[in-house]
Amino acid sequence: MRKSKDNVTQEGQWHKIDWTKVNAEVTKLRERIFVASRENDLRKVGNLQKLMLRSEANKLSAIRRVTQINRGRRTAGVDQEVITTPQERWELFEWLNGYNIKNWSPPPTRRVEIPKNNGKKRPLGIPTIKDRCIQAVVKNALEPFWEARFEESSYGFRPGRSAHDAAEAIWTATRHPSKREWIVDADIKGAFDNIDHEFLMKAIGNFPGRELIRRWLRAGVMKNLDFEPTITGTPQGGIISPLLANITLHGMESAFGVKRARGYLAGGNAVIRYADDFVIIVQHKEEAEAALGKAKEWLSKRGLEISSEKTTIRHIDEGFDFLGFTFKRIKNNRRKIGTSVYVMPSRKAITRFKARIKAEITKGRSPGPILASINPIIRGWGNYYKSAVSAKTFHKLDDYIWQRLWRYAKSRHPNKGKKWIADKYFEMDGKRRWVFKGQNQKGNVEHIFHMSTIPTTRHIKVRFLASPDDPELHVYWEKRMSKSEQFQGVKDKLWKRQKGRCTVCNDWLDRGEEIVLHHRDRNRNNNRYSNLEVLHEGCHHKVHHQPETA
Repeated sequence: MRKSKDNVTQEGQWHKIDWTKVNAEVTKLRERIFVASRENDLRKVGNLQKLMLRSEANKLSAIRRVTQINRGRRTAGVDQEVITTPQERWELFEWLNGYNIKNWSPPPTRRVEIPKNNGKKRPLGIPTIKDRCIQAVVKNALEPFWEARFEESSYGFRPGRSAHDAAEAIWTATRHPSKREWIVDADIKGAFDNIDHEFLMKAIGNFPGRELIRRWLRAGVMKNLDFEPTITGTPQGGIISPLLANITLHGMESAFGVKRARGYLAGGNAVIRYADDFVIIVQHKEEAEAALGKAKEWLSKRGLEISSEKTTIRHIDEGFDFLGFTFKRIKNNRRKIGTSVYVMPSRKAITRFKARIKAEITKGRSPGPILASINPIIRGWGNYYKSAVSAKTFHKLDDYIWQRLWRYAKSRHPNKGKKWIADKYFEMDGKRRWVFKGQNQKGNVEHIFHMSTIPTTRHIKVRFLASPDDPELHVYWEKRMSKSEQFQGVKDKLWKRQKGRCTVCNDWLDRGEEIVLHHRDRNRNNNRYSNLEVLHEGCHHKVHHQPETA
């Protein structure tokens, strides 16, 4: 089917967007809101937020995030619409740019349920694409105001902060010479579904888009063809929902008497929160029991309650799990103090990983598709846990994967001998023998990735209240973001060479979008280091749409 001239023009318009300029404008506005919030100049904050809500750059950035970056970009809301082409994105921008978003009446979210690790299901509310774009526009106006006010102990769903920062904070709070030995490992029961709307709206204050947020909270959900009103909660699946949850749970440090001196913990208590999961760390068991009671009272004012099934009080010597890690104090004869707090992959996480690998290695699949599916799983799991005490675990999991692959190979040829099977499915790769192999889609031989090749490196926790929206910390974030925690080999080297930025849009590479390898001369066979760079997937499409220059 041939494209009309209008379609070609609209597609070209999207590809002509100068993303470096767009990102710079949005970043500058976010920084101005952050500074005004820190200085408590609320009138200036309000004016800048109104400017952000009207900003064309913000609208373009929102559309790109929703339709090209976010994982759920191909998941439709109740209108069953998805945006997949440059032409559709430009049409969406023209609509959004000519529409007063304050008049937007959010449609109900589409209810879907996804399985949880404990066998239960988690309800998600999927907004429409248009609704998600407007949420992204509003989030960019609201988030930097709160980034200037959030406590250091808050790590989940915030720019520049990660689960590894939260894990490092727990290790710092419990390591020698700390006397904090008792941990309240708490979980909020259905946090996203039960947030009190009036408490949240009061916390948001005079934000220019407050009535729009109220409409989102009351939009309701559609389950199959049945409409259900939403009296409490914020839909888990909306772009702005994690920010609203963080606003609701703000103030936990002060509630539990956490004291700091120059950013460091100075008192007997510590709180670390990642989204709706948090731990309270104290010195004595009696204090832990009192803290749990106080947490229940504090949360009840927000319409929330503690999950008794998932909340425990433990001593650091017993160990406890948080964010897939196990934290435990263990005897260490190599240290004068005799003990060390170890951070390790949890048993539950290891069991889930093995189950995923086992599910992918099935008799009916060819070696190529198996490698295509399990290699990213192995890399991803290993990169997540490489900052923990995990070297032995990596070797054991490599052995487990080899055993599964050997069993798979034998099951496909029950009448063949071991030598024949070994020659067909395994070969020497470098210094390693018996390396599983298969053909990828391009017909090239691909090998199993060994987790034990990932070097274990200590994660450096984000500094105190540091935020990417703080204009005084440009140098700090340049140094921090120039280090890749996702890759090894050539992609890691290119990431460092580019100082953590995409060469097309000049935005940070580490923002959740797929990272692809680009050949500058467009010759895929020219793999010289000087010919390569790493780009966002969306930027890669933009480059290849443009004609080659002489």
